Amino acid sequence: MLQTYQTGRTTHAHVSPFNQDNRPQNTDLQTLDLQANECSEMRKLVPVNLDPYQDFQGFTAKAMRSIAMMDSDNLAAVRKFASDPAAPGAMLVSGLPTDAALPPTPLDGEPAKDRESYVGETMILGLASILGEPVGYETEKDGQLIHNLIPIKGAETTQSNRGSSAFLSFHNDSVYDAQDHYHVYNPDFLILYGHRADPAKAAQTFYISARKLQKILPSKIIQILREPRFRMAAPANYTDLLNGGKKVWSKPMPVLFGNAEYPEIAVAANGVDALDSEAQTAFDALTAACQHTDNHASVVVDSGQALLINNRKGLHARSSFKATYGPEERWLLRANIRRNTWQMRDRMTDRTMVFS
Repeated sequence: MLQTYQTGRTTHAHVSPFNQDNRPQNTDLQTLDLQANECSEMRKLVPVNLDPYQDFQGFTAKAMRSIAMMDSDNLAAVRKFASDPAAPGAMLVSGLPTDAALPPTPLDGEPAKDRESYVGETMILGLASILGEPVGYETEKDGQLIHNLIPIKGAETTQSNRGSSAFLSFHNDSVYDAQDHYHVYNPDFLILYGHRADPAKAAQTFYISARKLQKILPSKIIQILREPRFRMAAPANYTDLLNGGKKVWSKPMPVLFGNAEYPEIAVAANGVDALDSEAQTAFDALTAACQHTDNHASVVVDSGQALLINNRKGLHARSSFKATYGPEERWLLRANIRRNTWQMRDRMTDRTMVFS
């Protein structure tokens, strides 16, 4: 059931605070709680004897049939989230089916072998098909279309999904581009599906929208953030795994851009280079606003939950947590989604839905 409240003529998600305090409700996050009968009907149509890592297109087609068993009002809510510029930038879907016999967390970050079922993959690809087209990038996990996000021993302090002990700063997921623009071909949406939360349930995902930041920050700061006075670092996975650890920087660009009422924002997790002292002051103000606990939404993605994130409307981050590297370690699935792949046709590869 989608919970909403009214302000004027606009309907917003009614969101309860996820931290155990008296924080105000955060309108950047919608919650969608599925009923038991929806979960049961979706589970009946989970593909069997089919591996999404081997037959992506065939599996996705069947996943679409499974997700269609959601209540029509809930399907409409997900579609509205995907298409309405005024919709919140994040949605937490709870009550999704889970894998009954989930193997130990694969600590190499690769898909687990000899799986009995792929319920989680069905849910993430079904939801992705509502938002747009799931895509892969050659510079991100070798083009995998479904990412298994697991803390990797030795990568604890990296600004990437492989890290754990370091706070993963507020950012968009970006894509390396030889033309030095890392925000053009990046995914429009991300989905994080929970196989397992970390044992202590300490790994929180944060989200804040550009709209909220524009309301919080002084107009002078907003003006500077809208000027091309910043460079973005290419993603850490590209830098560390494909470029020998050497950082690569974008051309100068703004942090905020586009329509004033519905702005877009771009911030690189791997580093932002402010080109002058005034720009640095503005970016520091942005960072402080993002990190203030009254401003951002906070979620621990647990088993059977999916966090849908608009990658253009806002920024997300992850708290630090202590990785155990045990069989019950944190294990999320991630999908990158584009609303339109036509703009990326010059980056096509010979692999299905994988782009350079």
